[in-house]
Amino acid sequence: MGGAVDGTIPKGTPLRVSDSKRHWYKLHYRGGYAWVWYSSLRTNLAY
Repeated sequence: MGGAVDGTIPKGTPLRVSDSKRHWYKLHYRGGYAWVWYSSLRTNLAY
């Protein structure tokens, strides 16, 4: 990991996760999707 940043999503933007494979999440945003590594995400969820 630790590659180049290809983009950001504004803080507070709701995202839809449609699939996951171990530590990867498939996120949908603005009509497209991307597979994102779990540690690349920030969350305010309480575990």
